[in-house]
Amino acid sequence: MSTHLRRPLALVLAAALLVGGAWAVRALVGAPPPAFADSEDSRIEASFLSTSELERLLGAYEQRTSEVSTPSDYLALGNLQLEAGRTSGSVEWYTAAGGSFRSADELVPADPRPQVGLARVALALHDFDAALAHAAAADERQSGRLDVRAVRADALMAVGQLDAASAELERLARIAPDAPSVLVRRSQAAWLAGRIDLARSLAVEAVDVGDQNHARRAWYAGFAAQMAFDTGDIETAETFANTAVQADPSAITGLVVSARVAAGQGEFAAAIDFYERAIANVPEPRAASELAVVYRAAGRIVDAERTEDLVEVVAAVAEGVFDRDLARYLADRDPLRALALAEASMQGRMDPDGWAVLAWAAYRVGDLSLADQASAAALATGYRHAEVLYQAGVIAEAVGADPQPYFVRALETNPYFHPVHGPRVRQLLDEHAP
Repeated sequence: MSTHLRRPLALVLAAALLVGGAWAVRALVGAPPPAFADSEDSRIEASFLSTSELERLLGAYEQRTSEVSTPSDYLALGNLQLEAGRTSGSVEWYTAAGGSFRSADELVPADPRPQVGLARVALALHDFDAALAHAAAADERQSGRLDVRAVRADALMAVGQLDAASAELERLARIAPDAPSVLVRRSQAAWLAGRIDLARSLAVEAVDVGDQNHARRAWYAGFAAQMAFDTGDIETAETFANTAVQADPSAITGLVVSARVAAGQGEFAAAIDFYERAIANVPEPRAASELAVVYRAAGRIVDAERTEDLVEVVAAVAEGVFDRDLARYLADRDPLRALALAEASMQGRMDPDGWAVLAWAAYRVGDLSLADQASAAALATGYRHAEVLYQAGVIAEAVGADPQPYFVRALETNPYFHPVHGPRVRQLLDEHAP
């Protein structure tokens, strides 16, 4: 494989958009950072390397593994390929990383580290059952590893087993309470449980604004920005989004949060600029679909249609990874297909976001019974995402229930959650005000 960080999704977009001219463009933060890659557990720490250093090391370790078959070299190469996948958005790198970790596993079948690597590959590809299986295999070889607990917590949160994930995170927090990689995982668990103040404070705590590693500072600042936006703290969201972009001008999460803040406040030109810059770095279906909404709100219908056409193209390049985002996008365009994708994504992964996507697709199809049940399941853990609450209100009204409590909670959670639905909810509440 070439040592250049190829971006096949970007190439697809570029080819499709040659006639577009101006188009130079869940959950964006990317894969969680590896936990505790210390000198004893990992020969190098691949995460948050500069692009030039990552390319240099990829070349060096590709050369080494072509000449000598040592497990440590394959482990190092696999970690580097994981990092290349995270920064480029290319599934090809994750596939390559899986091959490297399997080669290491064949050479040292008692070593837990290749199984940890394979678990992280499976997480990136959204194969959460495989991630848990690899984590279990690593644990059998060496119990109590912190990286195994971190991987298991990630997978358990993804499949909706929040209690089990929280138990893993509690063990991690007792050992490394101040580790940023632990703090962001605890933040995510708190968010899924509806503990939004705790989620926001943990995310902010994880940011070290003095960190000299620009890519790492951008990642954690981007996470804090997204959590602040989702919990309605727009000023903090904007501050950390700026921190992320200043640290790394290509930081997709910082750019997308800046776009969401601008769009929610009706500043469409600024939002479009941020979205286009973000997608130019890492094409991502959800950001692209959000850009299309802003294009339409700004009256740029041709740009919106071109962008909408490309969402499926991007999702198809990484089949299976973006199915849920594609279902969310298609719910208002091809609801039957969206429902099929949403149902398929729920196989073994019944988390709040999955229930929410299923609920909206079912509503758009007209299956109000399924929509009502799935909407209730999405909110059962206390999950408080403003758009999910808005959709729950729409579904409640369709089944004859009172939508206003959901609309009120949506605006309380984040009044800027959507450039179209946010103003619509405010208008609806004003119309029904006593």
